[in-house]
Amino acid sequence: MKFALFAIFISLLLAYYTQSYIVTENEIYNFYSTQLSYEQIESLLNQQNKWVWLGYVFIPVIYLLKISIISLTLLSGLFFSQISKPRFSEVFSIVAKADLILLTPAVLKIGWFTFQTNYTLEDVQYFMPGSLLNFFEPTLVEKWLLYPLQALNVFELGFWLWVAYELKPSFKEDFTRSFQTVALSYGSCFMIWIVFVAFLTLNLS
Repeated sequence: MKFALFAIFISLLLAYYTQSYIVTENEIYNFYSTQLSYEQIESLLNQQNKWVWLGYVFIPVIYLLKISIISLTLLSGLFFSQISKPRFSEVFSIVAKADLILLTPAVLKIGWFTFQTNYTLEDVQYFMPGSLLNFFEPTLVEKWLLYPLQALNVFELGFWLWVAYELKPSFKEDFTRSFQTVALSYGSCFMIWIVFVAFLTLNLS
């Protein structure tokens, strides 16, 4: 649980820093200046400032929900693998520890844009180091493809490898079987999620 609490703390810090110093009101004004009137932008910012606290409340809730779902998914894969099965708390701890890798892009994003003087909200939105999106021009990519191209990145692969390594004792130190189980259980759900988001984006765009 200590890794989960640490990750939540870091996530809150990253969200606060991004809100305060990266996605500033000035950047929001610049982004919407050609789409909305000054009064509409003012209203948007007022609403955002009014409910910003709700975003911070949801961060730990969403994080714990995500880690719990991933842990249950992995446990289902372990169940069908007919090997020694760790407890939910052990898998939860492994997932929470490995999930720290997925915070790396947010840290890199803050580090990058902190020292940039000329950028837009689109630049912030599309920034995803180590992802397939880097091989394309984001503004030319169909909107429904943006999330899949961002989600498929080296940090996600690192997460898979870390979880597989931590679960290796359950497979008598057979890393290949451990990774296969992670790929078949969590990996399958991950791909379904990507397809779902892409489908939702396609229908809403």
